[in-house]
Amino acid sequence: MAGSTDNVLIRIQPEKKRVWKAFAAGQGLTLTELIIIAVEGVMTGRPYFRPEELDALDQLREQLRRAGINLNLLVRELTRFNAGSAKDLPEPRDFHVTREQLNEALGLILALLRRDQVP
Repeated sequence: MAGSTDNVLIRIQPEKKRVWKAFAAGQGLTLTELIIIAVEGVMTGRPYFRPEELDALDQLREQLRRAGINLNLLVRELTRFNAGSAKDLPEPRDFHVTREQLNEALGLILALLRRDQVP
């Protein structure tokens, strides 16, 4: 039956319950919602991200997308040169800059996913 619920009883120390409730409230969640998110995250292997983490991840995704566009343009230039339709090779420096952009974006994304320092 859709929409029906059941109760689950867990025993935890009062101090831990207080900490969990405060954390949940800080995220705009009830304690029940927090527990459901945590359990489902463990079951699916999908982490929970706070809104500010999602914003940071979206900004990093955009940074990675722009670096990918730069790489695509460089490869197109190289392909045109190899086909004889462009007279100049792309500058090697441009490949190095693009590689640095990709490495930076990927490093920041990994740090966020590992819960290291977030920009």
